[in-house]
Amino acid sequence: MNRKEEIIREILGWKKHTKNSWYNVEKDEFIHDSYFMPEKYLEHALVIVEKLKMFGVNYQTNGTSEVKFDDVTGRGETLPEAIINAAYYLILKFYSQFENTNYNQI
Repeated sequence: MNRKEEIIREILGWKKHTKNSWYNVEKDEFIHDSYFMPEKYLEHALVIVEKLKMFGVNYQTNGTSEVKFDDVTGRGETLPEAIINAAYYLILKFYSQFENTNYNQI
């Protein structure tokens, strides 16, 4: 699974429908991969930003190539790339918190 797919699943909560399409449960709509390219288009990347803001995540940017979601920083040649990178690192950070959990004590 690539970064875009991880972000779509984990942050946006969309479900895989077919090899090249997703189902947005909240809006009851199907989205083809070719119609959602957050790594290229700022409008698409801002969908991710808005969803994270709904979760209470703070968003900061230097305007061109660096994005911060809380204490996670992502960089890219463009702002959409920086958003994708920061969102992916946020997912990695979230799951790394559970790697050393001893489930026998829960």
